[in-house]
Amino acid sequence: MATDILGVVLYAAVVAGVSAAALHCIPYPETPSRKEPAVRRTALTLVAAVAVVFGWAGTASAGSPHFIASATGISSTTASSLTVTFKEAGLGDEPQVHMVLSASVQCVNPGDQEPQAGNKQTASVAGDFPVQNGRASGELTLTPVLQPPCSPPMTLVFSDVTLTDETSGISTSL
Repeated sequence: MATDILGVVLYAAVVAGVSAAALHCIPYPETPSRKEPAVRRTALTLVAAVAVVFGWAGTASAGSPHFIASATGISSTTASSLTVTFKEAGLGDEPQVHMVLSASVQCVNPGDQEPQAGNKQTASVAGDFPVQNGRASGELTLTPVLQPPCSPPMTLVFSDVTLTDETSGISTSL
């Protein structure tokens, strides 16, 4: 744009009869060097890279908690207990998480019939687990005590198993 304005000024001066010697007093804009576009491109790239890094760093510190599906699930069940292992990521700078494992528990007879007895209940177990590098992992074992007890030939059956991280407010059904 500056060269367009200068061109108009020079044309007007020539038409007005100004001598060429007088025109040498008007400063002419410098032609950009070949290095200037490369420097400008490098500066813009640097600014964009810094914005991306700070944008990602802000997101990482805020956290986006989620369970790692391949590492979270029921690892074992016995006649009297249920064990769940978990791995959670995206916890940001939380120092620890409070995990709760809950399930519906009942006795079932050998014919897979659910008796109408009072030995159906919801049971839970909780624990605190440290967070390292935004991740936590651990294991919780639920061993319910039913009244009346579930005695043979009845078997203990777990259903509606849920693992909840009460610190971040997320849960998963297992």
